[in-house]
Amino acid sequence: MNYLGFGNTKPDGHKAHGYLAHFPWIIDLSKRTADVPGDGEKMIVYTRAEDVGKFVAAATQLEVWEEHSDMAGEVTRMTFNQVIRVCEEVCGE
Repeated sequence: MNYLGFGNTKPDGHKAHGYLAHFPWIIDLSKRTADVPGDGEKMIVYTRAEDVGKFVAAATQLEVWEEHSDMAGEVTRMTFNQVIRVCEEVCGE
């Protein structure tokens, strides 16, 4: 989810990035482009980098590690196409 902050023109827009390197994944706000998989109508699950860090930190405290661990972020009930429309509105387009 943090990657949607790249290209943010607000004075404090950089706060969304945290320690992430610039990597426009799917939606590149700075170039106003999107590389949408499929038809863009699948629902999306977003996870903030900070939440992944909390999950990993908690997992390191488990007494027994399972072979696989899963986590999921917020289910937005939005598709890529809907997110792109929101990005366009936020960017004033």
